[in-house]
Amino acid sequence: IAVLNTTGTAGVASRLGKVLSDAGLVVVRISDEERINPKTVIKRTPEAAICQEELLHLQAFFPETVSITEDQQLANTARAQILVELGREVVDVPSDKELL
Repeated sequence: IAVLNTTGTAGVASRLGKVLSDAGLVVVRISDEERINPKTVIKRTPEAAICQEELLHLQAFFPETVSITEDQQLANTARAQILVELGREVVDVPSDKELL
């Protein structure tokens, strides 16, 4: 799993990476990007369809439904079978319900 921070808030990808690792998932890459996405998106390679349990586990971390899209080039661009692009909604929540 690769985690990409597109929230505009430093450290969010690192925190999620630790949570995922502590939950037994393998995180191979954590990075930040200047582009800001309003919503989190999970991308997967066609081969990652066999990782259905991991994908369901990932979706459970988010308060709203997170779309899962297939990306043919993901293994080349993210060097992972699954990429979580964290969006603004994970930091734009009331402080008593903070996600990450």
